[in-house]
Amino acid sequence: MKRIVLPLVLVAVAASVFVLRERIADAVYQRSVTSGSASILVGIEELATLETATVVHKVVFPHDYLQDDLTVYQLLERIRRGDGDAESVLSRRELLHFQAANLAGEVGLATAPGAAGFVVVTTVRRYGYDLDALIPAIRTALDGQLSTEGANGADGSRPVVELPPASLLSFEIEDPRRDRYPYGEIPLDAEAWQAVSGFVREAFRATDDDRIAIEEATATAADVLQALVGGDEAPIRVIPASLTGN
Repeated sequence: MKRIVLPLVLVAVAASVFVLRERIADAVYQRSVTSGSASILVGIEELATLETATVVHKVVFPHDYLQDDLTVYQLLERIRRGDGDAESVLSRRELLHFQAANLAGEVGLATAPGAAGFVVVTTVRRYGYDLDALIPAIRTALDGQLSTEGANGADGSRPVVELPPASLLSFEIEDPRRDRYPYGEIPLDAEAWQAVSGFVREAFRATDDDRIAIEEATATAADVLQALVGGDEAPIRVIPASLTGN
């Protein structure tokens, strides 16, 4: 089977991080408080989430879910002979093939005369942190240091705030615009598009691409938060947990 391969794009969000820093800085200096560290926390608390990595993935439906060694008829026979429905009888890759092939037929991708054999669905996954889970640890570390003499402890060390791995904040599917869809005509009406995009959303599962994005998001968040609490001169260190002890 001929496969169409489109690149997955991990967006390095340096520009976005710069904008985020500016937004947080604006929030910090909009309010006047006594402690410099407290002002930083005021600014951080005015944001609900910290988004530090974005993955844009173009899914080619149905081909990304079809397997060369499988057919619908073969899988139907397995279901007929099995004890249960398709979800309980088939493996994940078999089930995705079965469902994608059936849906393609239903929306006309595989049978309509002259119709294109695929559509491209653009997914956008954003990774980062819910700041409600991070602020208490940063506040505790800052409060502990600010209650001692000087910026550092007696031994010159600084408390370390370890960031847990970033999490998936949102999973979005872009609505296609016919004037910006570079793969020919969109051979689906609105209802069929909703069915296909719904399948893509349900079929999503974390992959190695997500691992890379999570690592990038975690490292970037550590850099951003370190800068927000004072950079290299801050009384605490913010690092990804996986780097502890390095």
